[in-house]
Amino acid sequence: MNKTREHFLNDHIFMEGLRCPLKLKMMNQVSDASFHHDGYRQRNKLYLRDAVAQRFNNVKHTPDDTEDARATTEEWLQSEDEITICGAVVHHHSALTRIPILRKKGEQLTLIQVHGKLRNESPNRLEKKNKKTRHHKDYLIRAAFRREVVKRAYPGSEIQILFYHPLRNYVSGTENLHRFKAMKEVEKVRGEFMNLFTEFNVTEEVKAESESLSGPFVHTLFEGIPVTKAIAKIESLMWKKSVLSEFGPHTGCSYCTFRKRSGENPGCWELHFTDSSLKKPDLHLYELIGHGNQREASHMEIFQEQVTLHDAPGSFEAIRNCGTGNITIQQRRTLQILSAKDKEVPLLWVRKELAGLHTIAKPIHFIDFEAATFAIPLRKQMSPYQPLFYQFSCHTMDDDGGIRHTEWLDLDFDESDIHKSFIRELARIPEIEAGTIVHYSPFERQAIHQLLNEFGSRAEGEDEVSFLNRFLKKGSKEESYRFLDLNPWVRDYYYNRLMKNGLSLKEVLRAVLRYEQLTQQEGKTASDRFSGSVDPYSVIQKEKSAIQDGSSAMNAWISFKCGLLTPQELSYIPDIMKKYCELDSLALLHVAEHLMRLGERIAGGEQEGDIVERDNDGMNREPF
Repeated sequence: MNKTREHFLNDHIFMEGLRCPLKLKMMNQVSDASFHHDGYRQRNKLYLRDAVAQRFNNVKHTPDDTEDARATTEEWLQSEDEITICGAVVHHHSALTRIPILRKKGEQLTLIQVHGKLRNESPNRLEKKNKKTRHHKDYLIRAAFRREVVKRAYPGSEIQILFYHPLRNYVSGTENLHRFKAMKEVEKVRGEFMNLFTEFNVTEEVKAESESLSGPFVHTLFEGIPVTKAIAKIESLMWKKSVLSEFGPHTGCSYCTFRKRSGENPGCWELHFTDSSLKKPDLHLYELIGHGNQREASHMEIFQEQVTLHDAPGSFEAIRNCGTGNITIQQRRTLQILSAKDKEVPLLWVRKELAGLHTIAKPIHFIDFEAATFAIPLRKQMSPYQPLFYQFSCHTMDDDGGIRHTEWLDLDFDESDIHKSFIRELARIPEIEAGTIVHYSPFERQAIHQLLNEFGSRAEGEDEVSFLNRFLKKGSKEESYRFLDLNPWVRDYYYNRLMKNGLSLKEVLRAVLRYEQLTQQEGKTASDRFSGSVDPYSVIQKEKSAIQDGSSAMNAWISFKCGLLTPQELSYIPDIMKKYCELDSLALLHVAEHLMRLGERIAGGEQEGDIVERDNDGMNREPF
């Protein structure tokens, strides 16, 4: 049995091909490393599977290797009359599926899928509602493929399909339930998971879907046909050597990872839809900020330079003169289009209102929190996906401009009262009860209020409540300006052409660093703070750690708390998590200083009105 993925039609390839036939060719061009999803997230999903499996008897796990798992599954199904197999692999000719849980009891085979989406209704009410949801359709189609492969491999079997979901109203009765594999009270754990996960028999729904595929994920080529024909079509397209030129762009392209070039591998649009007349084929419609893509896509204006402006202003000066005090999202979109059409667009446009940012009460605390949510509650009396604040990083700017860094990350396997530790460490930040808290988005302020509500309801939470009230400046005249959210200042008053379509902190930081590189700005630049890199988040990575956003950081921490990291990973993952969070608060500091300098230029009279900086030669040049 050849182990290379291009020789098998598996679950993932079937689902991707069903969304767009062009993905079948693209998947064979990328490396295994880029093909797989976030490793921590996948581990945590398998951990949920193992939690559901606690309710069954005679549970066995297959090896990681696909061929070994296939052979083991076949052996167990032949030798056992009743068995529960986690990670079962079944194949028939070129079709192969890996099933989360496969149960055998006599001649009946039960395919079990475990999904993390919360449910709060009874199975009967849910069955009618689910038929209208995108996610449920996706689950059904995946199950339909798995059912077909199992039916072909074991034609005499009765096949049943079950879905398990966590219940929204579940409250944990056990401390550290996430460490269930280390617990000795097997029956207690089983009882908890019987209450946490609810079962839905979707056999008839899957049968109906198998007869006629439909839904927002299904490409028009497969709409309305049975799963058997869809498998045959996808297999035929997989072996086809020529370019699949008969398929065009569609709405699914907007979130497709294959659309753009990846390293040495050309992107799907580059292979199939570009022509020699395009000057900037790497600038796609779906990277434009704001709304309007559906209309343009329907007219096949899929590259930014092709987009018709319609009633939008045709120059920067027209945009500037017709606008209000704020830079709107639509103005940003128009500027992107003008830049793609090689019309003159400024490198920097700062509204005069940014002058209000140049004076902030010191000390200034640039702070970033990280929170985790998981289907299995980590604490007693917690519900699924109740957030836990497990990390923070703070850069404090003193009155004299000096910078101090304070950080904390929960690295205690057995600690369940994480919030008590979080508040204790937060209180140790130098001068944290004075000055201004600078953040990006309302998240940090909302987190403090959530903690205040939590400890306000505790019998022994007086000290924490007292500190949190002082942190918020509750009841004082300073309360209204204690927190400063930097995001609205960027969104409303700051335009940097290098930001493209991004207003996230990471995108803004990259744009600021590239601007400083291009203009050779004085002061603390990338060379001083970020080792000369304009993409510092990529510099901190090691091997396959891939902690580049809040989601991957969260999943890495959950894997740590559940005991799923290897000894080798434990030697470097916590350090990368600390560096990632430190970069977030340092990014906040760097962007704020950049904006404050611009604000000082306006407030000090150096600049009258808006700041507009252009390229020296009038061209929209990039630093690289």
